[in-house]
Amino acid sequence: VNSPYNDGTGRTFIVMDNEYEQGEFYTTGIDAMKITIAHEFFHAIQINYRKLTSTVYTESAYFYELTATWIEDVIYPDINDYIYWVSNFFDDPEQDIDDTDGYSLALYGHYLTEVTANSQIAIIKEIWEDFSIASSSNVLLSLDEVLNNTYSVEFIETWVDFCSRNFHNSSYANMNNNFYYHADQIITEPIVSQNTTTLSTSIDDYDINIDDIGLNTKEIKLE
Repeated sequence: VNSPYNDGTGRTFIVMDNEYEQGEFYTTGIDAMKITIAHEFFHAIQINYRKLTSTVYTESAYFYELTATWIEDVIYPDINDYIYWVSNFFDDPEQDIDDTDGYSLALYGHYLTEVTANSQIAIIKEIWEDFSIASSSNVLLSLDEVLNNTYSVEFIETWVDFCSRNFHNSSYANMNNNFYYHADQIITEPIVSQNTTTLSTSIDDYDINIDDIGLNTKEIKLE
């Protein structure tokens, strides 16, 4: 997406691949073109909410990609290209959210809409509206403000719950469980912890360390 205006807002244009050949993309052909249009069109919308300066890009680019990848699945729920990109975070879940590439966190967009906002996609718009008038270039402050003021929850609470639920991806064949918040978890790889503790009996004491934007994970296995 490119904007001809110096302030980064206004009219935009999108340049796209015209082939999407097999072997070059996870999803090919017309399906690939559909999700690319959805993704890039949402980028065009985003830069009319907030100018993409170098500082904003450095601090908040992940949220631009997170929500653009999320909306692919909102518009075309049967294509599911986005689940091929989760490994960047799912293989290293101790990354802080603002250290991720964003593409790997489209499911967090689904978590926010399905769990936090009770199946209302307006929460994503609310975050962008807050960010559009915020003095900070860090979108995480807008995310936390919307979660606090509108949904009475802290960001880190949603983050820990989101990560915890994704440890169980592919474990169940339907939505009849307490972990799935979105149907695509059935076909998505689970989060993989880098730390494993093996216990011979039961769990007596277990700590998980969290800060304001990330967490330390540990997988516990019984012999």
